[in-house]
Amino acid sequence: MKLKIRSNRYKYARINAGYSQVDVINILGFPTKAALSNYEKDLSLPSNRILYALSSLYGVSLDYLVKEDNYMNHDDFVKETMQLEQETINILKNIKNSNQSLHDFETYLLKLKEECLHVNY
Repeated sequence: MKLKIRSNRYKYARINAGYSQVDVINILGFPTKAALSNYEKDLSLPSNRILYALSSLYGVSLDYLVKEDNYMNHDDFVKETMQLEQETINILKNIKNSNQSLHDFETYLLKLKEECLHVNY
């Protein structure tokens, strides 16, 4: 197995999510700090169960943790590839759920249109 390919994504994802190692150990019930530390130092690989628990806790994709993807989650991918702001992504996610979201999206588009009118190219 390729251990070094993961670099410090476990550690980076943990810190980015705002957790200390002790927090993660307590939340996920690790018996010792050494297990998590070994994952973060690329000394051992987590089981699939632990890998899933870490990705869920940190709010990142499994693909990101195992370095199959450069984006921490789907929203990051959409932001970069479609050049959308988080507000737009949230509206689009909720658009199918209510008519209010359609109104929010229309308002947001009108605001963007107005801003574009004031930009000198």
